[in-house]
Amino acid sequence: PPPPPPPPPFFFSTPTPQTAILSGLVGSEMCIRDSCKTLENKLAVLTEAIEANFGTSAEFDVPAGGIFLWVTLPDNVDTMKLASIALSEGIAINPGPEWSTDAVSARSKLRICFGHPDVSTIREGINKLAKICQREFSVPKRISNEKVQ
Repeated sequence: PPPPPPPPPFFFSTPTPQTAILSGLVGSEMCIRDSCKTLENKLAVLTEAIEANFGTSAEFDVPAGGIFLWVTLPDNVDTMKLASIALSEGIAINPGPEWSTDAVSARSKLRICFGHPDVSTIREGINKLAKICQREFSVPKRISNEKVQ
């Protein structure tokens, strides 16, 4: 078979399964299927964690593929500020303005990568992110059916 095409010049996302597939190091359909199942499971855990911790304060559309989930929070949430505070507390998120051509409309949007972290880290990270967001922006009002102190 012909060699795989080179990765794009600005290849910002390099999780192991995607990088291996792009570079042609993984040729097995079984390996690709396993990677897809793993990513589907991680996405399901992520969306469940967001629903449990943010409730109706967070909106998203489940993507058909990929390793990122775009989340829209209420307009009063500045995701640039949220990302900075969250990072200082050990959680890395991608604020929408850094990944959009329209930074103003993306102000309350964030992009979460679920390709690398394990499911336990996803659950814990979203719970902690919701608490940070509640503390800083009063969103959400409640987490997991309990008032946030």
